[in-house]
Amino acid sequence: METGGAIGFGISAVMSPDLAKAVAEVDEKQWKTIRTEQDGTLRQWAEVVFVPGDASEKKGSSLF
Repeated sequence: METGGAIGFGISAVMSPDLAKAVAEVDEKQWKTIRTEQDGTLRQWAEVVFVPGDASEKKGSSLF
């Protein structure tokens, strides 16, 4: 079995005011850079403490 190679993924969410606040509260040191684009754009990820409060969205729910 070979290891390595690209792992592609995408995550999307409705940027509600509550989610935007939770993202803004993540300390700068917690953001991890995946890569930097040629134009300088950083592709980053971080753990965000957030549980959706909308009636249609619940923690652990999935579209798949």
